[in-house]
Amino acid sequence: YIDALVKNGKQVVTCEKGALGNYFPELEPWMEKIGCSAAVGGGTRLLSWLRERLTPGTKEIHLIINGTLNYIFDGLSKGRAQDEVIGEAKRLGYAEPGAQSALEVMNAESCKDVPMKTAVLLNTCGFGKIRAKNINAQRISEMSLKKLVREATFRRYIVSITKESDEEDVVGGFRFKIGEWHVSGGFKDRTQNPLFLQLVPPGVNNAALVYGNDGTYILAGPGAGPTPTVLGGIIPDIRN
Repeated sequence: YIDALVKNGKQVVTCEKGALGNYFPELEPWMEKIGCSAAVGGGTRLLSWLRERLTPGTKEIHLIINGTLNYIFDGLSKGRAQDEVIGEAKRLGYAEPGAQSALEVMNAESCKDVPMKTAVLLNTCGFGKIRAKNINAQRISEMSLKKLVREATFRRYIVSITKESDEEDVVGGFRFKIGEWHVSGGFKDRTQNPLFLQLVPPGVNNAALVYGNDGTYILAGPGAGPTPTVLGGIIPDIRN
């Protein structure tokens, strides 16, 4: 649909992740006609902010781009029951459609939504070209889920894009290299990196942290649900 519209001179504003996550090389010639800021970061306009913040001196980028998982773990860290907080996330429209059990919700968000958003971000922010279907995220097992619930106080799903590769305490997720950048995602121990302690927002928010020679910059805001998504696309980043 996007391909047909832009080739007929129509502008497109979308929050859909699959097209730019899996078919960016085919759509790249038409990016001047495609507004995609709502695809990653909800109402934060994270993609345009990150493009402006990247410099040759950038060393590390750390991201929370799934507000649903952040919401769940924020609730678990406050002592709320697993079924209660995940049920609430589903009821409020934060969770991926079709996911029912706690394990299904966790895997839908961590193995489907996050790789898609990571691919969109890498493609549109100039890190290189990748197809989301080639990002192999490790599924969460029942045993891993129990571990995550026990350790919810200090674990969050964080995506990192760094110049150097580091060993990390992580559950699930993925790891690969694109160009000069090392990309990793998963339920990470937020106490293992001082930058993580500055990154994690409360509730359903998303956040991005850029660290480099010129300092540390942080963006945070609502990242899941219909209202932030719609607001993220109201002012499309279409340049023509």
